[in-house]
Amino acid sequence: MRIDLNDIGNGIEALKNQSHDMGLIINPVINKYNLQDKEILEVCQIGKFLYRINPELRIADKPQPPNPDFIIKFDNKTIGLEHTRIVDTEKSQRVYSISNLFNAAAKEYQKNNPESEICATFRLKNDTLNFEQSDKKNIIQAINVFVNEAKNGNYQNQPDFIEEIVIMPNSVVSFSYLETNFRGKKLPLQELQNAISIKENKLEKYYGQSNSINEFWLVLMVGSLNSASFELDESLDYRTESKFDKVYLMSDFSEKIIEVKAYC
Repeated sequence: MRIDLNDIGNGIEALKNQSHDMGLIINPVINKYNLQDKEILEVCQIGKFLYRINPELRIADKPQPPNPDFIIKFDNKTIGLEHTRIVDTEKSQRVYSISNLFNAAAKEYQKNNPESEICATFRLKNDTLNFEQSDKKNIIQAINVFVNEAKNGNYQNQPDFIEEIVIMPNSVVSFSYLETNFRGKKLPLQELQNAISIKENKLEKYYGQSNSINEFWLVLMVGSLNSASFELDESLDYRTESKFDKVYLMSDFSEKIIEVKAYC
């Protein structure tokens, strides 16, 4: 197969432009507010969503509860945007407790190694790690001792619950847990409708406290690379009714967006 270098160059240039344009949406919010890691992730997800539906959309504000998650300004309109992730509750507690453990380990590692700039990705034996809260400190210490040695090619003290580690340069210390069997269930329509209904409970309060918001949108996220996250069912029609003006369903990984509800 003959590779066209012009196509490669155009592809790289397109990625640079996309990164620049998404930065115009995301960076002003991250720079303006002192956000927690979870909030930064939400800003990145909504920034990606806004870029996909209209690169001209901008996040005007990220207010605190009991306000909408985001305020969007566009075409002389103010939009209150709610954001939520639909998760498989049968698996989410296990997956997120492990993820939170590695996040805590990364923060501890950064504190003890302030000059370090690494990203460590872990695979666990049998995709799981059972621990009590009282064990957390010792497990974090074992992880960080192992990371310190593994980045120098020493794997003698590898904890028995770790199957594999991959370490790469990064701007900040970041640890992540990657499942071997990461595919989640297909998202049923009932789960989608339940998630919409829960968010609709906030609408009456929003309408009562603000006359300046013209529309309310809801963005529901699925499709992260872990087994607690639902995946889109390509054979299913997700269109349904809602009290929100617009409802969108977005797969975080594939970036596919489905307009579940438009204007009535």
